[in-house]
Amino acid sequence: MKKQLLSIFAIIAIGTSFTATAQSRYDDPIFTNAQITITPDITYGTNQAISLTGGAPYAQALKMDVYQPNQSIDAVQNRPLVLVLHTGNFLPPIINGAPTGSRKDSSIVQACMEFAKRGYVVAAMTYRLGWNPASTDEEVRRGTLLQAVFRAVLDVKTATRFMRKEVATNSNPYKIDDTKIAVYGHGTGGYIALGLAYLDKQAEMELPKFVCQLDAAPLFVQGQSYILPALLGNIDGTGGNAAFNTYEHAGYSNAVNMVMNVGGALADTSWINAGEPACASVHCIRDPFAPFNSGIVVVPTTQGDVVDVQGANIFIQNANAKGINNAYNNVSFIGDPYTARARSMYNQTYAYELLNTGGTVSVNYPDGLFPINLADRTAINRFANEGSPWDWWDINVLTATVAATNAVTGGTYDAATINGSNVLSNPGMSAVKGKTYVDTVINYFCPRIMRQLQIGNWEALGVKNNETANQFSVYPNPSNGLVTVSADNALKQVEVFDLAGKVIFTCNNSTNKCVINTSEFNKGMYIIKVQSNQAIQTTKLLVD
Repeated sequence: MKKQLLSIFAIIAIGTSFTATAQSRYDDPIFTNAQITITPDITYGTNQAISLTGGAPYAQALKMDVYQPNQSIDAVQNRPLVLVLHTGNFLPPIINGAPTGSRKDSSIVQACMEFAKRGYVVAAMTYRLGWNPASTDEEVRRGTLLQAVFRAVLDVKTATRFMRKEVATNSNPYKIDDTKIAVYGHGTGGYIALGLAYLDKQAEMELPKFVCQLDAAPLFVQGQSYILPALLGNIDGTGGNAAFNTYEHAGYSNAVNMVMNVGGALADTSWINAGEPACASVHCIRDPFAPFNSGIVVVPTTQGDVVDVQGANIFIQNANAKGINNAYNNVSFIGDPYTARARSMYNQTYAYELLNTGGTVSVNYPDGLFPINLADRTAINRFANEGSPWDWWDINVLTATVAATNAVTGGTYDAATINGSNVLSNPGMSAVKGKTYVDTVINYFCPRIMRQLQIGNWEALGVKNNETANQFSVYPNPSNGLVTVSADNALKQVEVFDLAGKVIFTCNNSTNKCVINTSEFNKGMYIIKVQSNQAIQTTKLLVD
């Protein structure tokens, strides 16, 4: 649809004053970079962080950067919120073996800008880090990682409560609609987003793989879950040992409507139940660290195994079966090249040789998943396969960050080594490449956010594939006068929406024809929604 419309827009622009204001809010960029306001370093909470040097837990101020269309030019004042979570393996950049791992990552900033340009309010947030990936004890590696995930999930809940508190007690400074919140995570952030959505019962933390099998005193006790509410707090973040957990913004809801992961995986697909938030995913098929199918999480810093998890090829199908993705599962999205590309990857089998076993993986029809099939580089090295082609970094910034890290930690990290090992799994790394992938990710997710949150012209994005359409036509189009909507069968209702989602014309009709007078409409794009007994269909109308 976007590519087709761009061609139409180019034709119309010849000899007219038509501009990009005809694009659809929440799906297309309607603001420029210059029209986005960024408010950095907002403290959304304080909680107890784990010392990376083995010291006692300490109070850490948790920060977020808020991106939003400038309120002085944005007519919409109750806007959906997207919380954005960075990658990083629960360790700081450089110490985690990578140039990335903060809310300032290039791909995170780019994603925030792209969401904000489409009319969302976006909060890129930090969360607590810290675990022991280098331990030779698998129990310690697994347990400390699972605790890190749990702490981060509680931090996102704190941020969600904070934003709702701002709406209720501080005159809603970011102008958000706190009934419409989505969470978006890259890599490690993907694990956190999925954990936030589906870890909601203590029993889910007591599956055998989350229970210590051998004594790992003093950290873990055989037969007990690695995640102990008495220590870390319960599912909502209340309780726990005061030295390890602080609960803030009581009385406000943790609930979110939807989660999205770009890489990462779900700790266990059995966590998904009917009535929980919707999910959508973008994942590289041969991601060497987070399994696309079902497999073991591998730590990039040491390349050691941690815990068995399920990737998007597994959990999206479970989510669809449970009905939580009904808002966009099997919706046509007619003309959307991103949906078409994702679905062209379904019902196929791909080489999946991450362990050099000559294996394959079948992708059936996990609607809501965009599989990315990049070159199979297993013959070079398992870890040469691409898992995050959307990431990029500046070598000069990396060099300076390494020097600063060495000065603080006394370490001997080397910028060239870190750069080389990360470029191995991101060949051709560049801003152009990274922005191209971020653009694909955002364009794939946005129509699904619109359908799930019912924002903007969400009904214009398609009907269920299995519904019988009532064939109709709209003519003339473009127009600046009378427009006729004609259908094969009787029309129940015809509505016209502007791009803010406001109904500006309604016709209740029992015949198969409706006439719309557009002479008093402002120039630009509108959405016509046609409802019959068979289906609801939409199309775009240009008034010139």
